[in-house]
Amino acid sequence: KKLFMRGIPKEIAEKHLDTFSEEHELEAALELFDKKISYLKDPLRGKRKMFEYLFRRGFNSGVINRVFDIRSKKI
Repeated sequence: KKLFMRGIPKEIAEKHLDTFSEEHELEAALELFDKKISYLKDPLRGKRKMFEYLFRRGFNSGVINRVFDIRSKKI
C-alpha cells in the first residue's frame, strides 16, 4: 500500500515483496546491530537505544526481538 502511494505500480511492488523474506530482514537487522553495538557504552540504556535505532530503520518489533534473542550476550 505504501509503495503504491509512492507511485510504484502494484505488479512491481508485489513481485519484489514476494522475494523479500523475514530471514533477509533478520540478516539486515543483525548486521546493523553488530555495527551499532560497539558505540553503545551504557548497557542499561543499550537495549532501549538499540530497539529505537532498529525501529527507526523500519524493522518491526518481532524482528528486533529475534535480534535480541540471538545477540543477547552483547547487550
